[in-house]
Amino acid sequence: MRFFQLPPQLPADLDLFETQVADYQKGSLPAVKFKGLRVAHGLYEQRQEGTFMVRLRCPGGALTPAQLEKAAMVSARYGAETLAVTTRGGIQLSFVKLGDLIAVVRELVSVGLSGRAGGGNTVRNLIAPHDSGVATDEVFDISPYLFALTSRMVAEPDSLDLPRKFKIGFSGKKNDPAKTKLSCLGFWAKENEGRRGFEVWVAGGTGSSVKPGHLLLDWIPDHRVYYVTKALKRMFDQHGNRRQRSKAKIKWLYEKLGKEEFERLFFRFYALEQQEPGLELKLEPVKNEAQVAAGLAVESPQDEAAFGRWKQRNLKAQSQPGLWQVRVPLLHGNLKNEEAQALAKLAGSFGPNSLRLSTEQNLYLRNIPETHLGNIFNLVSRLESTGLSNRPALLGNMVTCTGAHTCALGMTLSRPAVVEVQKALLASDLDLDALGDLKIYSSGCPNACGNNHTGDIGFFGKTGKLGQDLYPAYMVQIGTKMEGAEMQLARRIESVAAKDLPAFTVAFLKGWQNKRPLWPKIQDYLNSDEAVADLLAVAGKFNATVPTIEANEDYYKDWSDSNRFTLLKGRKAECSAGLFDMIEVDFETIRESTKLLEAGLKGESRKKELYRLVSSAAHCLLVTRGIEAFSDQEIFDAFLEHFIGAGLVPKLYQQPIELAKGRNLDGLDPWAGEVIALGEFMKKLYDSMDDSLRFNLEQMAGIEPVAVPQTKAEETVPQTVQAEKKTDGFKDFRGVSCPMNFVKTKIALAAMTSGQTLEVLLDDGQPILNVPESVRLEGHQILSQTQDPAGHWSVMVLKA
Repeated sequence: MRFFQLPPQLPADLDLFETQVADYQKGSLPAVKFKGLRVAHGLYEQRQEGTFMVRLRCPGGALTPAQLEKAAMVSARYGAETLAVTTRGGIQLSFVKLGDLIAVVRELVSVGLSGRAGGGNTVRNLIAPHDSGVATDEVFDISPYLFALTSRMVAEPDSLDLPRKFKIGFSGKKNDPAKTKLSCLGFWAKENEGRRGFEVWVAGGTGSSVKPGHLLLDWIPDHRVYYVTKALKRMFDQHGNRRQRSKAKIKWLYEKLGKEEFERLFFRFYALEQQEPGLELKLEPVKNEAQVAAGLAVESPQDEAAFGRWKQRNLKAQSQPGLWQVRVPLLHGNLKNEEAQALAKLAGSFGPNSLRLSTEQNLYLRNIPETHLGNIFNLVSRLESTGLSNRPALLGNMVTCTGAHTCALGMTLSRPAVVEVQKALLASDLDLDALGDLKIYSSGCPNACGNNHTGDIGFFGKTGKLGQDLYPAYMVQIGTKMEGAEMQLARRIESVAAKDLPAFTVAFLKGWQNKRPLWPKIQDYLNSDEAVADLLAVAGKFNATVPTIEANEDYYKDWSDSNRFTLLKGRKAECSAGLFDMIEVDFETIRESTKLLEAGLKGESRKKELYRLVSSAAHCLLVTRGIEAFSDQEIFDAFLEHFIGAGLVPKLYQQPIELAKGRNLDGLDPWAGEVIALGEFMKKLYDSMDDSLRFNLEQMAGIEPVAVPQTKAEETVPQTVQAEKKTDGFKDFRGVSCPMNFVKTKIALAAMTSGQTLEVLLDDGQPILNVPESVRLEGHQILSQTQDPAGHWSVMVLKA
């Protein structure tokens, strides 16, 4: 049994890729070009040099026991000791060596598994609820449509070269659109006068800027699924933003065009596609039935009491009478290879259609007769990877991304933090089973790969700040509604230090437990204003006691990390992320101070908070002008010159800045209204900033971008040298650290016109690793990178 068909051209593609790997090993294929080739095969380079992650496509989380067994065997032979379930219901193998990639890919293809289009700007793994086809609350089973569409998409060449990733979601649930409204294209099953069809949603998206989707079509007959998909894909291919990666997704295309123009374009493409008849999907029925292998003995559970709790926590009746689906929760989605093989062998005893992977990173068995539940219980109770099976359900519903451990964008170590939260919950006197299927999702940064915005409770990594010292922290979100026509993403409420996260979680949930008679269902409580007030109160108590770094240095280290927390630790080619993270730290302080002042803070505390607010307001956007200021005196002087003096900020705010500069806190107190207004004005100014770090106010006033202050090296470069290089601009940023060197480069490019060239001098190490790639991600072209005998680098940039 195969759930989808691999593309017929795949063998030829693999032959070509084998030669490309060989060329890369010989040094005749540049690393940048090889990256573009390998990610389309689902192969990602890992931080450990020379090792790769292999991402496999499992549409709707479906794979056969034989496929799981083969993946585990290949992982054991060539990769890490575990394989992982992803948040799109796929499988990943880790730490595969470059020389083994072709062997790994070919072995997996032999059982119908492939990572083709598993990464890059492609049609990604199609997702659906893990219980599609067996759920009791379905309109109809959407699995045949999802599998057929997958086969069609992976076979089409244009699916491999889109402006950005293209994500498709399905749901057959009556009152649960699942993630169809957060996908580039979503199909939600609906019936119209007894005919099967779908409600169609478009331009949803996750990441640091979550965009709920928009209703495109109230209903289409089911035979139009491919036509809609093809039309939107072609429209995206031709009109998506290929120059600017950060604005390339369909959600940004919708925002750019607006509803009317987006729909006009779509229906034009849709009409063209419908002119070609006979392209309807060829659907194959998916049978969900008992297929118990002959000779499989019925086992009695080894512990009857534990068996009863296990059933309550992990079993759900199927729509097929007498059959059950069984949840097998996995910590972080990890499953040891030998244990995956054991599970695959047992699952194989119930037929080829007995496994699913979920977007919660868990494994599900389906079509299990009640007589054989003891067999499942006995096995998962013995395996280390499935130890959460005998724990309260919410522990198995805790999703997290890899965080800063392996991700270049990660700010915090989210996985160790989740483990500490689980320990605290188990050590508490909370009735964890009463929390039922509560979902706690977390991410190591605002990019939300752990789906924190869709959890009942969500955490995402950020920075906290006490004085000038940064510590790892998490923003807490609550109140998701994903059912029916209503959709509400989790609301950001307040942040807490990473080291306080476990105790905070226990304290907050105890608050609900004490109010349980009023709020029997915790999800209803989390959607209430009362929960928001409770969360603010609990977080406030923890935040009020964050120690200074001198009092407790441990708070300034992340979980499982012995080193002090830094904002850009481990980052590669993400200068823009570092820039905006730095800005966000100040805006978080502005929000916190404003909240305290508006709540009626009095006395000396009020004066100190006013100073804290005005200092953060003055500092927040200095980085966009290429200015590094460390002392308060430097901050206020730079703000007066480059913002008030340049006409970007009204002069009515000059007096509170002057008072703060002189540390006249008594004099600052009567200006509280202006100080709060300054914080609000700086946020509006920031929101007006375009991708070249220009402000709309600046453009309207006709003010040119502020020039980057010259370094000593720039001032002394002979004009003849610049003439010989034949560049339109030259900047020496040696000695300038990340991300400020990127900011200065970006500002210099903003003052140039398209087609001009800029030469930038950079130090070796992080500057040369980060700046060129970040400039490239902005849409500019890197013409060359050369290193001089002293170790410095010259980078030639062609402005887009």
